[in-house]
Amino acid sequence: MSARNPSLDSIARARAGGARTPSPTPSEREALAPPRPLKERLRHPTKRELYILGIVLVALAIAITIAKLHDKIAYGLQPLGQWMRHHRGGWAIPVAFLIVMSFPPLAGHELVATMCGLTWGLGLGFLIVCLGTWLGELALFVACRYFLTKRGERYERKNIQFATLAAVIREGGFKIILMARFSAIPPHFTTAVLATCGTSMPKFLLATFLALPRQFAPVYIGYTLEQSIEGGTFSSSSRLTAPSKLFIAID
Repeated sequence: MSARNPSLDSIARARAGGARTPSPTPSEREALAPPRPLKERLRHPTKRELYILGIVLVALAIAITIAKLHDKIAYGLQPLGQWMRHHRGGWAIPVAFLIVMSFPPLAGHELVATMCGLTWGLGLGFLIVCLGTWLGELALFVACRYFLTKRGERYERKNIQFATLAAVIREGGFKIILMARFSAIPPHFTTAVLATCGTSMPKFLLATFLALPRQFAPVYIGYTLEQSIEGGTFSSSSRLTAPSKLFIAID
């Protein structure tokens, strides 16, 4: 039997007993309010909308900068990849990084996946990324289940959006869990929600495993960069010799 939201249960009992329904909370008023027109949002944006816009602009600026410097970045990471590839147990380094980066607010998962494709190619690189991603999500799930469940319950009573999402996950079963793993919601946030909503570990592990093909895109990007390096498409000005000297000295 699936668990229910305590706030929804209290409202149902109040209505069944003929008592007055309690006044909506601020989060409920915000959720029940009609959406503002686009013109009004553009003229008078809220603080939350301004924060989201700032984050999007920063992300676009970073993406454009990386796109312009992708040749130098690829060539600069190649010595590190060669060092890991020619050392026993070098594959465990990106796996460890992926596990650590599974805990928000850390970022850089896609960069590590690209590095794996650049170093080990499509097959082995994709397997390494899948292993690190799967273990990282499992570690985050266990941490949230044992340390953040009580906080999640309190937040569920205060925020109607989170309570609605939790109710949909509980009632929807495995299909909703799998759809959440394939959705545009950041996987780490999805993992935290699933852990605090009482999702069973076997269902979570299976859904996470079935969603691993999402990690193929950055690995393929790294593979194409490695092919461009071997094909000699880099100009002499884009070759960075400092990383090569550094890892030769370490070796």
